[in-house]
Amino acid sequence: MLSAQHQRTVTETVNYQDQKGNQLATPHKMTLTFNGTGYRDLVTNQNVISGWKLANGEEDSGSFASVGNPQIKGYHVVAATDDQGNDVLDTTTNQVKAQTGITHTSPDIQVLVTYAADPRPTQPTKPSDPVHPTEPTKPVQPTKPVEPTRPAQPIQPTEPTRPIATEHPKETQPVIVHAQGTLAVTSHQNVVQHDSAQQKNSAAKTKATLNRLPQTGNSNPVAIIGLGIASLFGTLGFASRKRSTK
Repeated sequence: MLSAQHQRTVTETVNYQDQKGNQLATPHKMTLTFNGTGYRDLVTNQNVISGWKLANGEEDSGSFASVGNPQIKGYHVVAATDDQGNDVLDTTTNQVKAQTGITHTSPDIQVLVTYAADPRPTQPTKPSDPVHPTEPTKPVQPTKPVEPTRPAQPIQPTEPTRPIATEHPKETQPVIVHAQGTLAVTSHQNVVQHDSAQQKNSAAKTKATLNRLPQTGNSNPVAIIGLGIASLFGTLGFASRKRSTK
């Protein structure tokens, strides 16, 4: 019968700490026990170990199952390593990986699971006090419109001055005047209005001239002809002026 010294226990300890080394949860431990098989040498009085078996097993080999990491409020797992520096974190299941190939000669295993604090939610920015709206500028009272100046009454146009009718000069008839026995014809002059009194005066002068002619019975033919023509023209001139005045 072998003594207790012929047993070997291998332990796996999983520790849970934050990034500052503070323990966040109770460590998780698992053990594997190996028993030695043999006999006692009666000559030497020593136990002779002939082999090792996993307790309740048939071989000198065992394994540690995967370990789930506890959920810690405000933290999340960022790493898991053993004491040899091996990464033992299964990121798919967020567990410590299973350890296999453990024998009675394997050292104890230390696993460190590191947690990091969850990012704090951003505090909503405190809204600033609302800016008081600027008082609207009071509208300026509109200026009273100036009464429009009434247009001056148009000046009544004066009647245009009627043009003065221009008298066309009348054609004067040549007048034959007998003087001292000679016959003379005057040139054309501007028309001189003669009234009936002037005609009578001319006739009287003609008659007086005839009375002054010599009474010898010898008549001057030229004088007689001149007097006749003068009387005729005087009569025609008077008639012409009379028609023009109508």
